[in-house]
Amino acid sequence: MAPEHTDVALSSLVMAPVGGGEESGAMKDGWNANHIQLKGSGNDAHLRIGVLRPGVWVVSDLGAVLDASGKEVRGAEGCAEPKADPLECFAASKDHIEVDYQPADRYWAFQWIETGIFLALSGLLAGFCAWWLRRRAA
Repeated sequence: MAPEHTDVALSSLVMAPVGGGEESGAMKDGWNANHIQLKGSGNDAHLRIGVLRPGVWVVSDLGAVLDASGKEVRGAEGCAEPKADPLECFAASKDHIEVDYQPADRYWAFQWIETGIFLALSGLLAGFCAWWLRRRAA
């Protein structure tokens, strides 16, 4: 099953703290930033942002900050200032990141697929063991 794809606006992100208590500020149904990585320096500095959302399985890696045309934004324009708070920059930003995810309604489909794979492998292994034992006993 192919993952769903969406663009997440930086202005909609809040930082998801470890533990995620009620007072954390993290949205219950929205996208939350869980990892912000700064790479490079000066105008070549760029951010990689990891996100999560309750009820979905994010399968994409850390995403680059992209403008409306889909090009990576670097330096101060892309909120990649070492001394600035990236979340304050995100709030005023019109940029986004691309995210691939599997929705929660596919959970049981994946469970059944994995169960089928493991049952098939265990059946093959049991058949091989029975063949091996009969061959050795003969």
